[in-house]
Amino acid sequence: MNLSQRLSIFFITNIIWFVGSILGATWRYRFEGDETYNPKINKVSNTVYCFWHAQQLLFAFGFGGYNVYTIVSASRDGTIVAEVARRWGQGIIRGSSSRKGVSALRECVRVLDKGNNIAITPDGPRGPVYKVKPGVVEIAHLAHAPIVAVSARPSRYWQLTSWDNFIIPKPFATIAITFHAPITLPLIELSPTLIQDTCRAIEKALTS
Repeated sequence: MNLSQRLSIFFITNIIWFVGSILGATWRYRFEGDETYNPKINKVSNTVYCFWHAQQLLFAFGFGGYNVYTIVSASRDGTIVAEVARRWGQGIIRGSSSRKGVSALRECVRVLDKGNNIAITPDGPRGPVYKVKPGVVEIAHLAHAPIVAVSARPSRYWQLTSWDNFIIPKPFATIAITFHAPITLPLIELSPTLIQDTCRAIEKALTS
């Protein structure tokens, strides 16, 4: 990465962080579902959270500083996302299914084994949108961690024409956050059927 690219990332990161911080300060969060796994209320450990790629901004701002590590793509855009999320208090794990996948998986398991939590956008970093990839199931199985699907419904928002239909809540929006019942994997070898069924269960929770 040359100097021009570094400066570009620096300025874009600062703009997104500044605007997002001002905007996010006006949002109000309302919690629903199983709040046992709400890190804002309870001390949670060794848990894998899932939410759609389109809702990254809502969670990056609202759940910084609560012992949650976020998996962010190793791409240039991922660098911007990682720096913004880090400023909001989230731990960062770089990698994805397409870049640094194996090292990211190992780092996720290590982080979970230490009692931390991780957040994954299972349809990222490049889609297909609203389709859960098996990586989240494999990580949870290796770390013996429950999977908690978390969905969000902002009362008012803008939606970009990006591949993921990225959502930006409008000023003073109320964001309803639902923590769905945890999905616990059996301590047996993962089969293709088990992975597929678990992915479908996550998709159903996130779209309900």
